[in-house]
Amino acid sequence: MKSKSKIIFVYILVFFSIIYVCFNYYYISKNRFDFIGKESILYVEEVYGFWNEEQLRNSELRFRWMNDYQALKRVKIRGDNILIPVFCLKPDINEKPLNIKVFIDSKMMGDFIVDNNEVKYLKGSVVGMGYKVGEYIDIKFEVDGLWSPADYGIGDDTRNLGIAVGNIEFMD
Repeated sequence: MKSKSKIIFVYILVFFSIIYVCFNYYYISKNRFDFIGKESILYVEEVYGFWNEEQLRNSELRFRWMNDYQALKRVKIRGDNILIPVFCLKPDINEKPLNIKVFIDSKMMGDFIVDNNEVKYLKGSVVGMGYKVGEYIDIKFEVDGLWSPADYGIGDDTRNLGIAVGNIEFMD
């Protein structure tokens, strides 16, 4: 009889463990929960339409290349103003600039022209757009052209690239 009660106890323990894991996964994914309580130690940014993260040579800047004409990032607002670093290393960017449109939750933040290889910082007030610190926003990038380094004889990278978008920062 004791072994039967042990088996039942193990089944109950496994059942509640599965419920606990499923609830936590659901809660984290639904609420975009920052791990380790209120002070964010690890924050996972959601992205769509970007290649994997890279790092600019001789720089601390980490970025992702757009892999299509549109891309999306979901971020948590951590300050009143947003700062978005963007650039493009397309060799003929001076002669054929790229036009960028940036939307925050379908509201136009602005349209910009990238016409050189320097990092450009797009700035805006998210609080001025009606958002509050702690909320999540979707930032959509649209670019009017793609390019491939291989087409310009720069190595064998055949990826289609738009602009590079660095890690988004917030300031008060």
